[in-house]
Parts: sequence; structure tokens; C-alpha cells
Amino acid sequence: MTKLRVQQVAREKGFNIMSLARETKQDIRLVRRYWHNQVNSVSLSALDEMAAVLGVHFFDLFEVEEPPSADAAPSPSKTP
Repeated sequence: MTKLRVQQVAREKGFNIMSLARETKQDIRLVRRYWHNQVNSVSLSALDEMAAVLGVHFFDLFEVEEPPSADAAPSPSKTP
């Protein structure tokens, strides 16, 4: 599963929702959804603009959870 890290990165750089929206010229509602990770899809151009304003790489705005390893996966049940 992938989550956005906009809030964490922006706070580290001294931004709040309003200042990030103002600097990126993005709609406050869009920034708020990304900030709170309430998205089903994202605008790559909006995230690219946010990354540029924050001075980070585009991929720094994503947190990717590693899938469970094969060792941790439950073994399939055997049926006779």
C-alpha cells in the first residue's frame, strides 16, 4: 500500500496547509486531501509542484509499505 507523506515533509520544511497551497498555487481542498492522505488517485503534476516547492524529490512524497515476505505469508491449507 502506498501513502502520501505530504504532511510530514511539509512540516519538516516549515509549511502548513495554507502556505503550501499558496506557494504551489494549488487549490486548498486538493492540498488538504493530500495532506491528510485522503485520496484515491493523485495528480502527478500537483505532486511534482509540491515536491519542487518543498525542495525534495517527487518520490519523497510517497511512503511505500513493503509487501509481506513469502516467509511471513500463511501457508495454503491442504484439502484431501
